[in-house]
Amino acid sequence: MPSRPRGLPALPCIAFLVAAPLALLAQVPASPAAPNVPAQAAPGSGPEGLEAYLAENEAEPRLAEHKDSPEALGLKLSALALINKERAAAGSPPIALDILASRVANRHALESARAGYTGHWNLAGEKPYHRWAAAGGRDHVSENAGGLDSSGPLNPAGIPGFIGRLHGSFMAERPPSDGHRRNVLEKGHTQVGLGYALEGGRFRYYEEYLDRYFELIEGPERIAAGELASWRFLPKAGYQVYAIIVYWEAFPRPMTPAQLEASGSCPDYTNRTILSLWPRDFAAAEDGSVSFSASWIERGSYYVQVYLDTQAPPRSGRFSTVGRIQGSGLVVRVE
Repeated sequence: MPSRPRGLPALPCIAFLVAAPLALLAQVPASPAAPNVPAQAAPGSGPEGLEAYLAENEAEPRLAEHKDSPEALGLKLSALALINKERAAAGSPPIALDILASRVANRHALESARAGYTGHWNLAGEKPYHRWAAAGGRDHVSENAGGLDSSGPLNPAGIPGFIGRLHGSFMAERPPSDGHRRNVLEKGHTQVGLGYALEGGRFRYYEEYLDRYFELIEGPERIAAGELASWRFLPKAGYQVYAIIVYWEAFPRPMTPAQLEASGSCPDYTNRTILSLWPRDFAAAEDGSVSFSASWIERGSYYVQVYLDTQAPPRSGRFSTVGRIQGSGLVVRVE
């Protein structure tokens, strides 16, 4: 794995395989150091919760071609109930199901099932944060990926069991190789998108965990090279901006299924840090928002990570993102 700046979390992916005829594959992320996060409420997964999610599902216009049926949504709420039970046992707050993130997960699951790979990139070469940003997401995202391959067709009636088996494999992991499990239980998560697809003898399942802590008040997601632009972030109540780190990377390039299967890591950063702003470099406005401006001349994707804290940040001393909440996955295209 490449070297990285001190204190910034990564998402390495490790594949494992269980013997045929039904093979279980997974891509494992490692979660960052657990931040101190206040408890938060999440919509229920019972009848009242289902009605609320059904209404939200009807109201969401984005990625409508990957919209869940009421039956699929009910199945996902059952999976959410299990996830929240596991989180409660670990002392983590409950999380809600995110409709848009579930559609992003559905789309990736369908592509990976059809193409015969299990991984965190897609055929366009996009990582989870690229795919989430392209759909309109701005939160930080951490992905669990798993799949089942059979020599013969899989029965759709088995889908609840397939989800249970794959999620159960995540939770059965033991340290230090327990990236899936730590991702499920990460205290900083606020929402999750769940997606699955069955194509013949291939079943794919994805969990997209979100950290939603701010509102982007202003700022473009696409600018011209050399154009001066500004971004303003407003943290939700009880949080303050601690750091803003911007990474550069080339635009994603298409990958083959073979390349995707051979891809062993999915870092949540790049090797080029373009901008680092610490508490001494900015001041919050009266409403708690923080702004920064930049003009970038090199074409590519700029990955903006905003870290938050529940305490007022110091203005001097040594700074580190360890233990801070990674609340942003904003991607800005410079063209």
